[in-house]
Amino acid sequence: MGERIMMKLVIQILLTTAIVMMMICVNEAIYPVNPLSNFGSERTYVRITNFVGLNNDVKIECRDNKSRGQVNVPPFRTYEFNFKTKVEAFGGTIFRCNFQWMNGTKQVDYYDYEIYNQHKTDNRLNCWVLKVEGPCYCDCKDEKCDYSKCRKWPNKN
Repeated sequence: MGERIMMKLVIQILLTTAIVMMMICVNEAIYPVNPLSNFGSERTYVRITNFVGLNNDVKIECRDNKSRGQVNVPPFRTYEFNFKTKVEAFGGTIFRCNFQWMNGTKQVDYYDYEIYNQHKTDNRLNCWVLKVEGPCYCDCKDEKCDYSKCRKWPNKN
């Protein structure tokens, strides 16, 4: 009998923790910008989702001045990162990413794709979906976004 009560208690704690974490995530999505941020620098969020194919993990490496490291993103999963933008007088912030996946037995590589440019967007929430045909962009706050704003992958050198 004591084990059942303990198990119920553990399940309640896990469910409560999951609900609290979801509420924190929703709050961050709605209010991502810290009003007390330093000298005009605000947090910007980038979300990249792998829609390349059912069996295709995508290796992603993003960087501004330094690499954020390489991550392996399984199908239909998401890689997210955030950063403080630079003051525009000092050049602004630009993030570029490298993408790599297998297409059958052939490796597909796209390098130096500009995923965020402070001079081209003022969105603080930037969502991307990676497709075989090219990356698709959305402002995450746009409820009507259907990821139809797709671009072709650039020609490889």
